[in-house]
Amino acid sequence: MSEIGINEEYIYVKSRDKTRYIRECILRFHKGVKKIHVKAWGNMIPNAIDIVMTIKRSFMPDLVIENIEIGFESIANRRKGKLINTSFIDITIRRGI
Repeated sequence: MSEIGINEEYIYVKSRDKTRYIRECILRFHKGVKKIHVKAWGNMIPNAIDIVMTIKRSFMPDLVIENIEIGFESIANRRKGKLINTSFIDITIRRGI
């Protein structure tokens, strides 16, 4: 994973309430953050895509999707006590000029 710059932040999508994440992204951009990484795992991947596309279509048409990274990560499963591989997506967005 790439290094995070001083004006970059992560938003981790962990629930189905998309409006919460949309609002958070817009607020962070208005506070001066240059780049936001929207990251999700497993079943939340479609939600991350919906969040980014809703921001672009409805609120910030100048939004630039800078990078999309997909892959697998090993995460500890608390119930089974072992590592499991799960897919992830990391969408890097920034305000257009």
